[in-house]
Amino acid sequence: MNSHLTRATRRVLTAVAITLASSALEAQAPKVFFACYVPSSGTVYRIKEPNTPTACGSSNKKGVTVQHVEFSWTDGAGGGVADHGALTGLADDDHPQYVPAEGTRNSNAGFALVRTAGNGAIPASGPGTRMMWYPGKGALRAGGVLYDMWDDVNIGHNSTAFGWNTIASGTFSFAAGVAAVASGERSVALGQARASAHGAFGAGEGNASALYATALGYHSLASGEYSTALGYFGSTNGKTGAFVYADASTQTPVAALTDNHFVARAGRFWLGNDNNVTATVGRLIETSTGAYLSSGGTWTNSSDSARKTGFRDVDGESILARLATVPVRTWTYRSEDSTVRHMGPTAQDFRTAFALGDGEKAIATVDADGVSLAAIQALTKRTDALSRENAALATANRDLRAEMDSAQVQIRLLAAQLAQLLARTSGVGPQR
Repeated sequence: MNSHLTRATRRVLTAVAITLASSALEAQAPKVFFACYVPSSGTVYRIKEPNTPTACGSSNKKGVTVQHVEFSWTDGAGGGVADHGALTGLADDDHPQYVPAEGTRNSNAGFALVRTAGNGAIPASGPGTRMMWYPGKGALRAGGVLYDMWDDVNIGHNSTAFGWNTIASGTFSFAAGVAAVASGERSVALGQARASAHGAFGAGEGNASALYATALGYHSLASGEYSTALGYFGSTNGKTGAFVYADASTQTPVAALTDNHFVARAGRFWLGNDNNVTATVGRLIETSTGAYLSSGGTWTNSSDSARKTGFRDVDGESILARLATVPVRTWTYRSEDSTVRHMGPTAQDFRTAFALGDGEKAIATVDADGVSLAAIQALTKRTDALSRENAALATANRDLRAEMDSAQVQIRLLAAQLAQLLARTSGVGPQR
């Protein structure tokens, strides 16, 4: 029989042919038999016989009327028709829903396998290579298995599995690759991954074992609900909402420590809003803005003159005067423990005093540094002026001391002279 027919339809036609052939033999004369082919289901039924319809009918499928096709054959001495193409009124390609035995079809009509009832046994079990439609569960399999991966117990309703030794045992699950296992409802496993929870997604050799978890990469484990693990030996460690990215620098797993923890192990990071990616030695985090965090832990702000404009000189004395009005206190952030203390002004006071930055809720470190440097420069000028004044005073003091020393010498001379005069004028008379 032509390979376009399914095995079941072949059996039906063969049985019909044999039965009719027997009747024909009894009548000792060739007889023409009539039947109708139903395109939407691939079934046939007899007509123009006792207790059968006199003509082919039609059926309605999704609002479309499908006319059944009448065909016939003449019984002969050989006992029936062996070639579908020999059936009068029905050509070899009038049944597009069937895939031929040789696996090819020269047709643009495509094909469909339709489950007409809510049951239907599994077509095959055990090891083997096959493409299989399991109508009872609405499940599709294609590829091969060594054991029972595609037996009924491992097939989820409305599931799909492709590849080698794949398992899609969860309802609405999908598995493709080599030994991929999607056992959770609505789960997906690709490559050699596992997805064992509701809505879980695994790819590569990832293992997504929690509700709506995602694991991509090699030995990545997403074990916390709604968590994501990417890369090489990364683990969300059972933490809800955690995100872990692990580079390939070591096989020692890097793991989240708290719920909603964002963890990234990488030799270098680059963040930016353009395509000019950089990877400078000695920098852990680089940005397109020019700011970076060194490998030693120092954050460096961008301060390139080429990135700046609108330069204006500042009055250091004015800075000092305004700085003197800014309250500087110790305080604690509301989100921190009360034992953690900080020192500095509020952003509102800083903004009021200096009108710097783009708002009154934060202080840019470059602005705080700029105010400090301007104040230091003003104090340096004051110190220089005081130093010069002090030097001048010191010089004047030395001159005054010299004058005082000279005056004291003169006083001592005058005192000596006075003493001599007094001695001469006192006593017995003038000395000779």
